[in-house]
Amino acid sequence: MLNAVRPFVRGARKLVAKSKLRSLPGNGFPQSVLPAAAYLVSEKTDERAEKIADRIEAERDRLASFGSQKVDILYSPKPGSAGSTVTADLRPSHGEVMQFSMEQVARTGKTRRWGLFMHLLAREHRSANILELGTCAGISGSYIGSSPHCQQLRTIEGSPALAELARSVLPLTVSNPTVINALFDEALDDILPVIEPIDFLFIDGHHEKIATLHYWQRVRPKLRDGAIVVFDDISWSQDMRDGWNELAREPHFSHAMDFGIVGVCIYRTAGTKPPRQWDLRAIAGVGKGVGNPHGWRN
Repeated sequence: MLNAVRPFVRGARKLVAKSKLRSLPGNGFPQSVLPAAAYLVSEKTDERAEKIADRIEAERDRLASFGSQKVDILYSPKPGSAGSTVTADLRPSHGEVMQFSMEQVARTGKTRRWGLFMHLLAREHRSANILELGTCAGISGSYIGSSPHCQQLRTIEGSPALAELARSVLPLTVSNPTVINALFDEALDDILPVIEPIDFLFIDGHHEKIATLHYWQRVRPKLRDGAIVVFDDISWSQDMRDGWNELAREPHFSHAMDFGIVGVCIYRTAGTKPPRQWDLRAIAGVGKGVGNPHGWRN
């Protein structure tokens, strides 16, 4: 019975997504984000982008072929581990060292669908200087940094083993990648004084509200006016969802777009009013549920 109903449910959701998408262009939606949003509905894009995705996915499959071979990673710490307040001297601690299989690592990065979404965001925004916090094996960075306008991709990864993997993966599709093996704050201490204004910021890898707010506030002064800021896994836990709800009221954003999996914001250097908020979970085909990783509770 359930199997018979599922196609009708999927069809209904697709109709809702298409209707929502049609309402955006004449309603003040950011033009540079529209192609990425449209892709989530149609799952069709141009040949060049598809070929880039083919190369990245072939490399993902190669990594996964190592199967159960183990790699040390730094897992996201328990929600609330960074305290309850963002302070000037905050230095969030990393999570415990865990061992993931190569297959797990390969599948941890953004899927092809969400990778192409990120690629289109960077491409249509013509992002030249990109900063990623949380490299993993370099899959997500490959999608973002393969935008034809990318001049510099800097990406930070705390795990030495993952950083080494990313150094072999990223050059396949990214022309000028720099992989920094350090904890986020340590790396930011070094690069923020010298980095050019950032066009695209992707904050991933530390799925904890206070830590996410902290890294956003640290990098904010280096953002170019109009920069794209993407917050990953905003529904990973209630703690992360609370963090997104706070970010979505941040006056330094002109738009805050909730795609369920990621939050996409447009930065403005001067702002006194909350941003325009867009609930686009229907377009992404994502429900309003919130994760509860490893049984963690509020």
